[in-house]
Amino acid sequence: MTLLEKRQLFDPAGFTLTAPHRVQAFCNRPDLDGFSAIVKAAFEHGEKAVERVARGFAEILDFGDYMERSTPGSIRLPWAGDCATLLVPPTPDFSPTNLPRWIEVAMKWQSFAADTSEAKERGWGNIFQNVRWAVGACHGAAGMNVVAPIQAQGRSFLVGAGWPMAMSLDAQNLGKGGDIVTHNIDYANLDGPTRKHFAKVTDTDFWKTTNLSREKLTKSAIEVGQPQAPAGEDYIAKYRSIQVPGPRPHYQ
Repeated sequence: MTLLEKRQLFDPAGFTLTAPHRVQAFCNRPDLDGFSAIVKAAFEHGEKAVERVARGFAEILDFGDYMERSTPGSIRLPWAGDCATLLVPPTPDFSPTNLPRWIEVAMKWQSFAADTSEAKERGWGNIFQNVRWAVGACHGAAGMNVVAPIQAQGRSFLVGAGWPMAMSLDAQNLGKGGDIVTHNIDYANLDGPTRKHFAKVTDTDFWKTTNLSREKLTKSAIEVGQPQAPAGEDYIAKYRSIQVPGPRPHYQ
């Protein structure tokens, strides 16, 4: 691990349960969809199969470490089975008119960071077959989270709470492999071209997109930017709103 990478990791020193660390951040909650079936099959095939799965998952944990190191300012909480939790503060230029970091990080996580030389060298995307990440990602209006270290069984680890974390867990549970699910509030802050890729999850406050990529976002942005002929109803509505001034006499 380089010195730069060490500086990017969150150091909980100085924070306690009674004086937690408060951070404005979106919560990225990825779940390795399909992994439970792999674990079940491994136990049915004996000890060696279980060991292979355990070694493979150790590499997935390594990928989680990489995502934390490569996402400046992020805080990764302990894994919950095959579910990770990454808190990422918005960039200084965060605004509703720009693509939020929660989408960028979610897409990067889903691709196993396959566009990097490190990921290709380690083969993160080829560890398990027929598994994909379902990601719940929420920020909300305030995006406030609290993080604190706790002691248990002779070790210290982080716990966290907050609206983004609670909503991201609900969102992740509504998704399947390849999905990114977010809350109404965060959906409303997306620009028009990006919203086109999301669909409402029936009877919920969440929206979902599947297999989102930079190429899709770029294409939809270009399409929205092209001039389009207004529909007939638009012409009629505009015509009705036009106020034509009466003729003025040439001489009074």
